[in-house]
Amino acid sequence: MGTFGEPPTLTGERRRDHYYRWQNRYDAPWDMDLLEDRYWLVIRHDVSGVQREFFAFIGRITGLVIIISAFVTGTTLDGLRWLLIKPVL
Repeated sequence: MGTFGEPPTLTGERRRDHYYRWQNRYDAPWDMDLLEDRYWLVIRHDVSGVQREFFAFIGRITGLVIIISAFVTGTTLDGLRWLLIKPVL
């Protein structure tokens, strides 16, 4: 077996994707069908920025929801003021 960089720790019976939380990496094995299960290619992804990007995405979505909610609430209150409150006063 040839390796480049740090060799993977996936064994023969555990040939599934594996996420190493503390080491910020993700191993993804792929069997090469053309070679009749003789070889496996294991790719190690660096996922150090994924958690940071995920929380940034959640923050952007939360901000967007707050902006949309404020706009809809303000527009509704303004419309109700002209339709219901002004005629009564």
